[in-house]
Amino acid sequence: MKNLSTNFTAALLATSPRWLSRLAFCLLLCVGAQAQTAEFLGRRVTNVTVEIEGAPGSSVTEVRTLIDITAGKDYSPVSIHDSLVRLFHSGLIANARVEATADGANGVALRFIVRPRARIDAVVFAGNPIFPASELHARLNQLDVGQFASTAAVQRGLGELQAFYSSRGYLKAQITADVQLDPTGTRATVVYTINPGEQARVSKFEINVRGERLDFTKLPHTLVEGQPFSASGVQDVMDHLRDLYLNQDYLGARVNQNITPDTNSNTVAITISVVSGPKISVAVEGLEISKDQLRKTLPFYRQGGVNDFALEEGARRLQEYAQSKGYFFARVTRPQAPRRTQTSATLVYKIEPRSRYKLTDIEINGVDAIPHRTLEDQLKSKPASFLPFIGNRQGITSDDYLRQDANLIQKRLREVGYRRAHVDVLRGVSPTGNKLIITFDVQQGPRTYVEEVAIRGNNILTSDELRQDLAIKPGEPLVASVVTNDTERLLAAYTTRGYASAEVVTEVVELGSFDGQDRVRLLFNLNESNRVRIHSVVTRGTAYTDKGRLERDFYLFKAGQWLRNDQLQETEQQLYDTNSFNSVNITSEQVGQTANNIEERDITVNLLEAKRRDLIFGFGYQANVNSQTVPGLNFLHGLRGLTQLTYYDLFGKLYTASTQIRVAENELFGQISLANPRPFGTRFPTVVSLFARRLGERDFRTDRYTASIQAERRIRPELIVFASYIFERVSVFGLPCTLTEVAAGDCPGLSLEEIQRNSRPIRLGRIGPSFAYDTRDNKFDPTSGTQTFGSVYMAATALGGNEQFIKFSIEHNRYYALPRFRDTVYSVSGRLGLATPFGGKTSLPISERFFAGGARDLRGFGFEEAGPTIFVPQRDTAGNILRNADGTPKLMLSPLGGNAVLVINNELRFPIWRDLGGAVFSDTGNVFQRVRDMKPSNLTQTFGLGVRVKTPVGPVRFDIGFLLFNKPPGYAGYHLHFTIGQT
Repeated sequence: MKNLSTNFTAALLATSPRWLSRLAFCLLLCVGAQAQTAEFLGRRVTNVTVEIEGAPGSSVTEVRTLIDITAGKDYSPVSIHDSLVRLFHSGLIANARVEATADGANGVALRFIVRPRARIDAVVFAGNPIFPASELHARLNQLDVGQFASTAAVQRGLGELQAFYSSRGYLKAQITADVQLDPTGTRATVVYTINPGEQARVSKFEINVRGERLDFTKLPHTLVEGQPFSASGVQDVMDHLRDLYLNQDYLGARVNQNITPDTNSNTVAITISVVSGPKISVAVEGLEISKDQLRKTLPFYRQGGVNDFALEEGARRLQEYAQSKGYFFARVTRPQAPRRTQTSATLVYKIEPRSRYKLTDIEINGVDAIPHRTLEDQLKSKPASFLPFIGNRQGITSDDYLRQDANLIQKRLREVGYRRAHVDVLRGVSPTGNKLIITFDVQQGPRTYVEEVAIRGNNILTSDELRQDLAIKPGEPLVASVVTNDTERLLAAYTTRGYASAEVVTEVVELGSFDGQDRVRLLFNLNESNRVRIHSVVTRGTAYTDKGRLERDFYLFKAGQWLRNDQLQETEQQLYDTNSFNSVNITSEQVGQTANNIEERDITVNLLEAKRRDLIFGFGYQANVNSQTVPGLNFLHGLRGLTQLTYYDLFGKLYTASTQIRVAENELFGQISLANPRPFGTRFPTVVSLFARRLGERDFRTDRYTASIQAERRIRPELIVFASYIFERVSVFGLPCTLTEVAAGDCPGLSLEEIQRNSRPIRLGRIGPSFAYDTRDNKFDPTSGTQTFGSVYMAATALGGNEQFIKFSIEHNRYYALPRFRDTVYSVSGRLGLATPFGGKTSLPISERFFAGGARDLRGFGFEEAGPTIFVPQRDTAGNILRNADGTPKLMLSPLGGNAVLVINNELRFPIWRDLGGAVFSDTGNVFQRVRDMKPSNLTQTFGLGVRVKTPVGPVRFDIGFLLFNKPPGYAGYHLHFTIGQT
């Protein structure tokens, strides 16, 4: 038997650079090849076997595919050499050799003996570690679960642990490492056995000072001779010394340490050296700034180190401070760093403030391709706010900001096809010299259009198949976002089929200018690459979360499946959506050699768990428009409060439990809920909740106790659908009249039957679907896109209630930016609600009826005043009926609500001056007692004007609506409304 190649070890390969290890490996193979005897040359290979060293029962299928020698071929040293090289490059082995044995007169049997590279399955700390395992794990590099266990990595971890224990004072710590393989030889457990020994003690501690010595009596007593030593104690003393000198204006003080361990005596001598440097005072010329503000602005007051970098950073921050005061084009000259031999020094920053301005307006001229508001919201320069306590009183800009803003406008225009766009910045000053107007003068230039779309490099999929996914067509503008989306679509066509390494690169070929338009050819260059199969899936970073739950219910990929990047990205997003992780990173690593154009990869899911509890408090104020309040809460007078406790990753199963309490003058609300993002492994997140709510409506009060279960499914990022079952018990209190008053004739608009029905508690068992669709560009103040909500519910006795009806509602909002009119937006909204009782009833309970009127829909009415009304008696603060001189009750109108509602809002919003805008609107609609009452003749019509003030929390609205058609008798002809947010 002859050994035909020398061994190569994992230690050599792991401790050498990649090129050096490969060179060493090839040299070893060449030496082995030279050592071969000539007795096997000319023979035929009769048998080839593969043996896993140390695990003879392991599978050899993967290794065998890398060996290019089979029985029946002529014996070839070159083929043996190539097979060993292929094994090495596969990354699967740590050691390999080949043995040859004569088989008969003309045959030779080959035996490949390989030792696999084992992957780390766990890192265990045995003995007496003292410190938590999590803290020790954090000290180890290259020993994460799933990585290869190399001798060098294990030894490096040993050194890192030794250094860690030494820094904690355990100078005589004895640590040994052992690698234990599983029966297959492919999984390794790294075991560090730790005997920390006795903690070293401080033999000497002194502080040497060069320069000014301050009072050290208040330093922390973490370093005391004869007491245990720790590096953290040394750092604590150094931090306090540095702060002590900084607080006394020794801004360049340096603090260093010298730690001398003595292993024989198990002691540590500590010397801390302090170089005080000069005492430094800082002055600012040219602009008044307080001492406190100066300390907040200059970095070396907190960090120390008066060097060129810190002085330059201080100049930049002083310039920002000057700009915040209206000196937008101030210049700051920094001082030179003082010499350390000085005993004192003064640093003088010289500010040339130049003129002080108030940035009153920012104009963008020459742009019609992008709404001005969209660009202005992205600019760094901001005009001054004309409202007190909101925004910056002087505005914000500078030379640097203006350059960035001009580049941003130019970039945005080029993204939509104006590739020759150019932006000049003009500055205008008012005659008084204190108001600044910035104008971005834009030359859009010709737009670029696509003459031809071509696809290159595709062999697996045809061009016709790929073109079906492209949105961009010949003759359309070259828009960067469309090209990017098409690139992603082409990439998805491959990645969804398992070609995870596919690449798509776009190229634009100039074709010249025709008819005032630039023409280009758009090329999509494809590199289809290999198909990728998942070899294994490993999860790291879970200290609390159940890995089985993750792999079973959340991972969209499994071992053995084709690798799809879209599934990796979607899994990342879904894990983030649980709010249980601060970081989710999914990576893939190639394992083995590509065979038959198929490569295999290991998937690693790296997680960083978030804190599991979250407590929120909220406070606010409400201008209450409801006449009914919750008993006992009148003292709040409009104040609102909220507290919510949320527990994420409950039981390690990624459940979310939450409790919430809201308190206001007209509302008392309590809720508990449990959310399961993957019930029974399905992708229908489900929430089970119980809540109780006492709510003061306009003319009555409801107590509502509810249990619900709701499942949802996100069809697309902008579309989500829901299915829910709700069981409620609803009681109504504070109706306008009592049974006695109705019987006495004091409530002519109400019947005994109506009062009796609505005075009794009702049960509602409801089931039905709903959906939400949202493509708005801005949730607070949209300028484009749509928003739609819809639901259908059926309440029936079979579902546990005693009321029966079908209720449908839908609301749609659409927004249009008018490019010819700067920052002008037209919005149209519609709301339709229909309800049909069945089972012998003709109307809904009053708590379930539709209401309308007020700032959100029909602005010619007060809050919920539209629709059917009745006359009810007026009451004093004690609840007694107010009467006329003849004893009859004084009456007022009270809305009843109805079985149907229709509202159509048209609104045109336009800018007036800076953050002030205006609106004209029309509101059409009404509430109807029955569905068949929905007729054009019963609609009301409101016209009105409004003012909009742009604020950080959304637009503040002041509207006045004039009710011109179908005004009910006794109603005011107009109403004023104030609120935050658009209609």
